[in-house]
Amino acid sequence: MIFLDILPKDSLLIKSYQSGEIIYQKGESSSDGICFVLNGKVETDHLDKDQHIIKLEFNQFKFFGLSAFVSNIRMDTVKAIEDGTKVLFISESDFSFCMNADSQFIIRAIQYMINYIQTLNIDTKHDLLRSFNLNDILDQVDQNRLGKIKEQNLRIYSQIYHSRFRLVNPGQLVYSEENLVDSDLYLILEGEVLHFVNDPKDPIKEIPILRLEPGYIFGFIKKDADKGHVLNVRAGSNGALTIHLDSNLLRQVAKNDEMVAYSIFQTLCLLMAMIENLCV
Repeated sequence: MIFLDILPKDSLLIKSYQSGEIIYQKGESSSDGICFVLNGKVETDHLDKDQHIIKLEFNQFKFFGLSAFVSNIRMDTVKAIEDGTKVLFISESDFSFCMNADSQFIIRAIQYMINYIQTLNIDTKHDLLRSFNLNDILDQVDQNRLGKIKEQNLRIYSQIYHSRFRLVNPGQLVYSEENLVDSDLYLILEGEVLHFVNDPKDPIKEIPILRLEPGYIFGFIKKDADKGHVLNVRAGSNGALTIHLDSNLLRQVAKNDEMVAYSIFQTLCLLMAMIENLCV
């Protein structure tokens, strides 16, 4: 794995659970960090905006609880669903240790997250409109912490060639639900982008889902069976300036400013928390 070989062995926190045992509960402190399933399987409960319970499962060698790097409290409740489940907790101090021990660690961590996000499929058998409470997730994030992360992300502006930027005119689509190709992730530098879905009862009508401002990362979240995007995204009334996040760019950023690379990783953790809310 991207980190197991360089984690500080004397401070590793690994816990074992039996089926049905709670790993953590919604509202608890997230100071233990993000979680990684070493063995077994866990299940997390999400409440949609109508208080319906959505259950998600994470198998061996999968991360969960990624919002711990952007929120001081847990956003959901997680329990083991197999006897002998083992979970590794990775705190921010552990993560910092890895960054100091290996200059390439943060790049590998970001690339892992990007690859993971781009391979996820949203099950369209679920009522997606009922599941969209993404603003509620943002409300649970420590706003001071989030503000610093976004501010840090925007330092990328001065570190790269402007030819890498993508200017999107006011109201112009970045991508639509029917787009089967675009699998990019973008960082917003200026303006805003609006996420929406088409009303299934009236395809001409747009249902707003989420507005994101500079410092946020957004991008391709595909439907199951490669049926296209889950969301439509267009630039706001003043347009948007974005940059495509790829491996070469991230290597350059990490070389110039490791803390910017780390803030991008934190933002990807937030994006993952949103994706988990979409019934992955």
